[in-house]
Amino acid sequence: MRRTSAGAGIEHQGRVLVPVARSFLLRPRGGRGGLVWNRPVAVLVEDPSGKRRLSIADPTRRIQWTLLAAGLAVAWFVRHRRRRANRRPFGR
Repeated sequence: MRRTSAGAGIEHQGRVLVPVARSFLLRPRGGRGGLVWNRPVAVLVEDPSGKRRLSIADPTRRIQWTLLAAGLAVAWFVRHRRRRANRRPFGR
């Protein structure tokens, strides 16, 4: 289950800052144990001029996805190359 939730607001210099996080919950049907993964998504800024949402960039997540994609590409390339090397010419 994926859930987005806002935390308690913090007042600072006439502004209210509200952290926003996204959680991924994975629980077995028995109800005991499980996995919870939280990550920050944004900060809501409320001031006299209005409300703004400031997104939080997550470079570590981008690096992880890039490494995963590179690993899959290398695995595909190695497998494709092995198949090509194992082919025998016709007539032999």
